[in-house]
Amino acid sequence: MSPVGIILLVISSATILVGGVMCLIAAFRQSILWGVGYLLLPFASLVFLVVHWREAKQGFTVSMVGFACFLIVVFSASGARELVATNARLPWLASGKARTLDLSKAIEEQREHILNLQDEFSRVTAEASRQYNVLSDRRKALNIADQPAVHQFNLDAAQYKRQNDRLQQITREIESGNTELSRLNAQRASEPAGKKVVIYTTSSCPACIAAKQYLTSKGIGYQEIDVEQSASGREDFQRLGGTGVPLIVVGEKRMTGFSPTALDAML
Repeated sequence: MSPVGIILLVISSATILVGGVMCLIAAFRQSILWGVGYLLLPFASLVFLVVHWREAKQGFTVSMVGFACFLIVVFSASGARELVATNARLPWLASGKARTLDLSKAIEEQREHILNLQDEFSRVTAEASRQYNVLSDRRKALNIADQPAVHQFNLDAAQYKRQNDRLQQITREIESGNTELSRLNAQRASEPAGKKVVIYTTSSCPACIAAKQYLTSKGIGYQEIDVEQSASGREDFQRLGGTGVPLIVVGEKRMTGFSPTALDAML
């Protein structure tokens, strides 16, 4: 919270206290019993406000003004809305920045998941290819009468089949992961924001990774378009006069490469 916010918080707290003291004084003016009851019994203070509203309304009004100012200051503080929304389970209260940050994190995790699947697909494909070549050579030299050799061959063939089954499963998981990634990107692109940020990237671009991490750290949503994977994205990249990646487009502004200072000026 800023120094001004702290000062306003102290003033509003003091206003609440002053209003309470004014109500207490009004209660003691009526009688000692009312004063003691107002001081010690919450129910008695409520009854006093109802019965002696004319005497108590000034202090009550001062307290309510202070309380309203207190709430305004607290809810204006950075992160206060997100904290209240999380604790009270009111997602509609959270700011767009927090939602965008959550989406960015989910998108990065989904991309990492897809990359891991692609790595596994490459490893399993290489191993399955090796097993196929070995099994093919063994099959040519296999003696049907040699039962132990036939049994071992069948076990190895079953292992090869499991590798192929895993390849098919990975393929389905990658397709499903890409579908989910597209959904998340579309959801983030539809989030209300000041300026839309689009990054044209490639998977082997270190500066692209740095730019995405920088935007994520600042809670700024962006749409990523891999010009190697998306034909329409590659056409847009060329139409924008892209000569290298990352090409970062913020509203009507664009920048080739990544510079935190230059990017901040564009946002």
